[in-house]
Amino acid sequence: MSTTATPQPVEAEFTGARLYDLPQTVRAFTVAVAGPGRHLGELPHLFVVESYSTESAWAKVLAWYMVEHETVDALVVAGESFEGAPPKVGPYWHDLRPEYARQEVLDDLADQAAEMVAGFHEGTRDLADRPTEHERAIGDAAFSAWPLVLQLAENDGRD
Repeated sequence: MSTTATPQPVEAEFTGARLYDLPQTVRAFTVAVAGPGRHLGELPHLFVVESYSTESAWAKVLAWYMVEHETVDALVVAGESFEGAPPKVGPYWHDLRPEYARQEVLDDLADQAAEMVAGFHEGTRDLADRPTEHERAIGDAAFSAWPLVLQLAENDGRD
């Protein structure tokens, strides 16, 4: 006896779209990570991040955990990880969303600083034999960089 599977309805919005063209939105994920303490019976730690997919959320949290705890002895506990944030009451969890937002700002500032340094080097390449102009260029660069320094100070991770 053979059975034929009944096709499942597809939402009209996705009927003609290729899989990689489907809209993706950032959403919260809760990721459970068991570190070295699991060998002694320690429960997994819960972390909340924003990401586009389960896989990228797991990778973000696992990478953060390994760097923060200086260990590669860590794994994601799939059965305790899920899409969404945990309820406000219940087990303790770490919200990494502000940390990743802060890191994005720092990455942007680093890119801006690198562009400024490259522009400085390009603009002062011919000033080696003109110390007065070179000193003026250094002063101008320091003045231009001051807003970046202030933004960096605002994003030091302290509230």
